[in-house]
Amino acid sequence: MSRWRVWPLGIGWLTGLSVGAILAINLAGLGGIALARRGVLDEAEKVLALETSARARSLESRLSASRADLTYLTGSPIFFGLESALLSQDPREARMRRLEAEGSLLLFLRGHPEVTHLNVDSQRGTPLLVAARRGGIPVLWMTPEAAASGPIPAREVDTATQPLTAHFTFREGERTVSGAVTLEATLDAARLLSASPGVGDPSRGCLLRDKEGKLLARESPPESPAPGGQAGELSAHARVAAEGWSQFTPWELICRRNPAGVLARVEPLAGRYRMTLLLNAAVMSLALLLGAFAIQQTQRRARLEADARQETRVRELERQLFHAERLSTVGRLAAGIAHEINNPLEGMSNYLHLARQDLTRNDGESARMRLDGIQEGL
Repeated sequence: MSRWRVWPLGIGWLTGLSVGAILAINLAGLGGIALARRGVLDEAEKVLALETSARARSLESRLSASRADLTYLTGSPIFFGLESALLSQDPREARMRRLEAEGSLLLFLRGHPEVTHLNVDSQRGTPLLVAARRGGIPVLWMTPEAAASGPIPAREVDTATQPLTAHFTFREGERTVSGAVTLEATLDAARLLSASPGVGDPSRGCLLRDKEGKLLARESPPESPAPGGQAGELSAHARVAAEGWSQFTPWELICRRNPAGVLARVEPLAGRYRMTLLLNAAVMSLALLLGAFAIQQTQRRARLEADARQETRVRELERQLFHAERLSTVGRLAAGIAHEINNPLEGMSNYLHLARQDLTRNDGESARMRLDGIQEGL
């Protein structure tokens, strides 16, 4: 009797331990996937910070180079006395000086794609030459003949970006050299930003702002959302020193990256791991069903055997009763009945004694089994 009661209990414990182990493994797998995703995002954020810092240094280097080249250009002998040379009575001298100055401006624009306009003015403020870009190609916008015949043509300005201007005049100490020209340069921050390294990443976009937070340029590839600080995006900030330009310095470079492109590298592995976890869950469900079925069949078998034993005992009692009737002795009949009553009473007494001992030892499971025996005796 006790053997059939302990067996389902053992099977239940084993099934519970198996289910708990599988659940623990699945939870550990999910935690591993989450840790891997977090590690990839942290590494991508560090890389983005390094790339943003490198782009900021590249911007500073290009700005410094542009200023140095513009300063050198104003001190070039080609532009000294340019106004008087262009107004010279000798047409050959005027033409040669104009061609030299125009060539220098166009060559400078070709080597500095971030510069969009170059205005050459005399010390009196008279416009001498204007070079700019039309469709990205350096062209002359004004010659001395055009200046004499009409106003300066309007510039092609990209309203989506913020132009930056700076003035350069050749000086010796605090004194302006006589005959020198004033060079006004207009810088396109968008071109400057697009020329820095890191362009072409479809998951990243950058903003360039001045010290007061005014937008100077925006880089947002079509494949990625505009970098506006959306939730979940990776971001990095870096300062850009830009002395001498019309916008307040230091500027701030803000780069943001969509984490979807970063997580795409771990998604295949995570997908395979999730499939393994799903298979584990399916196996766990099957194990639960089989365990429940086994326990049910074991309990059914125990009930059938108990019923069979009970029926056998009843038949035995009937046989004894018929035998006692055949003896026709009342005493024998009374003794038999008393014997049949005394046995379960004695068993219940023993079970009660044993149950008290179990309760003293705080063994509730064993005490429950004793109570089952008392119930059976009753």
